[in-house]
Amino acid sequence: AKAVTRAPWRFAEGDQVFENYGQPNPTYFLYHGFTMSPNIHDCARLPWQSVDWMKGDKDKGISAKRRVAATPTSHRHKAQELRVWRDDYCVSAAPGTAATSGFDDFLAVARIMVTPLADLDSIRDANTVRRPLKSRKLEKKAIRKAALAIQAQLDKYPELPSGLKKHVNEARRDAGEPSDDPAMEALAWQRAAAEGVQRWAQSPELQALPFRDRMSLTFRESQRALLHEAVEALRARRAKLKKPASKSKTPASDSSDEL
Repeated sequence: AKAVTRAPWRFAEGDQVFENYGQPNPTYFLYHGFTMSPNIHDCARLPWQSVDWMKGDKDKGISAKRRVAATPTSHRHKAQELRVWRDDYCVSAAPGTAATSGFDDFLAVARIMVTPLADLDSIRDANTVRRPLKSRKLEKKAIRKAALAIQAQLDKYPELPSGLKKHVNEARRDAGEPSDDPAMEALAWQRAAAEGVQRWAQSPELQALPFRDRMSLTFRESQRALLHEAVEALRARRAKLKKPASKSKTPASDSSDEL
């Protein structure tokens, strides 16, 4: 292909030109039909139409589709006003990556969703909901709501191929001892999942498939790995907020949907 380049240096005819920026795999796959190796730009796509912010609330008789449509208007408008509402979220729980902001904004919207209607006007800055809420109870509820929404997306994926599961488990064992820090352990699992996908993509069973099928499977499993690790990271955050269990009482579960 021929292209006109505008740069402060010259290219000889036939030189190969590389992009000097990164994109998440959903962008590469959607527009170009291929999947890159796991990288700091990668994230799992969550279209807002598929995010069920009402999941886990008391009325369990409503279908998921109706619950999505029933997202409280005032809360959604507040998220839009603070510019944390997105048509498409792309989430990655790995700290300090290019995709971290998508995960932070997703959790910020969850915090808005659990805020009582009477208190919405007091939220005037996006940074207020990008930080943990002052109420321990509401923060736990927000984390749970975000985890349930991501888990619902994860549940749409078919069963994990046995070959991939084997590679992911091997990659995690190769990574060494687990960390006591939940965030670092979640990152270790995410890297192991990414490494497992990479090994699986290079395995003879997958290399025998046509390129299009190979890219589709690799993309699907990398997205699954990112969603899974986002759920695990949220579980770890919520666990740190739980009070020590009383010896005389058994702590009650918030709901049958608790993560």
